[in-house]
Amino acid sequence: MKIQMTHPFDLSPTDAIHLQAELRSKISLSGDPGEISVVAGADASYSRGSDEIYAVAVALRYPDLTIIERAFARVTTSFPYIPGLLTFREGPALVEAFSRLQSEPDVIFFDGQGIAHPRGLGIASHMGILLGRPTVGVAKSLLVGTVEEPGAARGSTSPMLHD
Repeated sequence: MKIQMTHPFDLSPTDAIHLQAELRSKISLSGDPGEISVVAGADASYSRGSDEIYAVAVALRYPDLTIIERAFARVTTSFPYIPGLLTFREGPALVEAFSRLQSEPDVIFFDGQGIAHPRGLGIASHMGILLGRPTVGVAKSLLVGTVEEPGAARGSTSPMLHD
């Protein structure tokens, strides 16, 4: 997969926050991704006490979700875990994994925040800028705003509100 842009990841936390503020203006919340035939999902992890980050990107045919290909990367990082700055820790490994994909996903899902982030640029939206693709953040926790639990019926939704 072609990487659209990159930047240094080994910044100080203060410089990382400034870069997030600068990149936030590049987010587009409008537009239609067109016909979706390939989706991808990505995640990264690390071993406690280790500076190695392991990332995977999986491309799937849509809508049947047949796996087309997988790409893995292992990268050493010196950036500490800081809530709100996850891209600076996991981003280099994710960029490397995506650079190894032959597929060009129409939409990419990330384990983490998108615009529901203190500075509006969580790992999903940040990676979307770098990869030049629409992204969706699928986070396990709420960093900002409020949300009510959706109903139990399949397809139920509830809005997430944030000023």
